Amino acid sequence: MATSAANTANAFLGLAALIALGGRMRNGVMVVLDSIGMPSPLLILAGGGVAAALCGFVITIVCGRGAQFLGGIPVRAMSYTVIGAVTLLAFLLTGFFGIFVLVCATLVGLIPSLVNVRRVTCMGAVMLPVILFSLNVI
Repeated sequence: MATSAANTANAFLGLAALIALGGRMRNGVMVVLDSIGMPSPLLILAGGGVAAALCGFVITIVCGRGAQFLGGIPVRAMSYTVIGAVTLLAFLLTGFFGIFVLVCATLVGLIPSLVNVRRVTCMGAVMLPVILFSLNVI
């Protein structure tokens, strides 16, 4: 639940930064929004967000009912399959540099468990510098 709340806050901060800073985007969705043009009344954008949230809710309820068959899949095998697929895609799409970035990101992702800190708490260590950079403070 904390991760979902952090992701939602990240989306709202990205949108607020796009509106307030006028062109300093923080993620790919905001780049696309900026390239197609922000809707004139922000009520249209808010309505689209509410519609997307309702659709996501309905999809979650519908798909959740049919997800009981996932309980029989061995977690370890699924984890290794996903790790292999991500590694293969990183190599195919970006080559050895992508593998280097993937290894570095994996090592950074292991730090919270090594120092016994929740990952969502560590998002502040990323978000604060990004906000300061977006405001031209640093």
